[in-house]
Amino acid sequence: GRPPFGWRAEGKELVRDDAEQEVIAVVRQFHDEGLSLREIATRLVDAGYQPRTGERWSPTQVAGILERST
Repeated sequence: GRPPFGWRAEGKELVRDDAEQEVIAVVRQFHDEGLSLREIATRLVDAGYQPRTGERWSPTQVAGILERST
């Protein structure tokens, strides 16, 4: 299957994707500041961060990152 956000496949191994790891750190920071999922998604778009799929971040994508990164 597809590697989790923040990781990429190189051969048969998972390696950190530094750009996606940065997004995870930013999402965690915004969440710790008390922002809603929608506010976090908006801030990611405003800051120019790109999701893997689609053109814009959604609250559902943000929730998935938080669920998998805790």
